[in-house]
Amino acid sequence: MYRPFTVLGLILSVFLATACESPTYIHKLGEFNRGAQDFNRDIKDRDELTICYNKGDNTPQDVLEMAKDECGRFGKSARFINQDRMTCPLSNPIAANFSCVK
Repeated sequence: MYRPFTVLGLILSVFLATACESPTYIHKLGEFNRGAQDFNRDIKDRDELTICYNKGDNTPQDVLEMAKDECGRFGKSARFINQDRMTCPLSNPIAANFSCVK
């Protein structure tokens, strides 16, 4: 038999966990792969860029500005390619894909 407060606490915990704001970030495939050659090293150049974001917390302009800043670090401009929902986790389900061009 379930205790009402236990069930209520579980529902409340799930609600609070999903209500938390997740920061927008640059997705790096294999970021935690310790066997990768570039593990835990700064990159020297960037040709493509994926930004994971949540539509409820960010506008497309926010994401574009982040892409411009990141590509700008390498003397390049950000060019939007597409969006997908298969790359990023559920907390930030939208992946905005850019190319960094001279």
